[in-house]
Amino acid sequence: MFAELFQSKLFLSGFIALCFTQLIKMVVYSIKEKQLKIENIFELAGMPSTHTATVIALTTSVYYEQQVSTLFIIGIFLSIYVIFDVLTAERSIATHAHIINSFLKWIPGKRKFTPIRERWGHDPLEVAIGFVIGLFTSYFLYFYF
Repeated sequence: MFAELFQSKLFLSGFIALCFTQLIKMVVYSIKEKQLKIENIFELAGMPSTHTATVIALTTSVYYEQQVSTLFIIGIFLSIYVIFDVLTAERSIATHAHIINSFLKWIPGKRKFTPIRERWGHDPLEVAIGFVIGLFTSYFLYFYF
């Protein structure tokens, strides 16, 4: 079963888009932070949007396999939902996390609080780059392999 997954272009398009964008993200953050941090490969926010790249790669792959089908239509709506979520809800979480972390600094006493992660969501450019990566991943996989 596991070997069959890696023979599926549908699975591979999503998997490659996910891995490729996370690798790019690690490089981008390493350049910004001026040091290589392998753990940034697990970063959820930032350039490019892995959420967008993965869902677009999967939806595009479904189209290449089935044209306009029930699964493709589901993919379109799922893609819209994911993109809307990373552009709005997750960005709002980041703002709230920043505010909470600011308030935690004011609490007197010796208690130490672990700051809440503030990197959430994506801006429109990060989503656009993720969208393009998702499209090209599927296109390349279906027409050149």
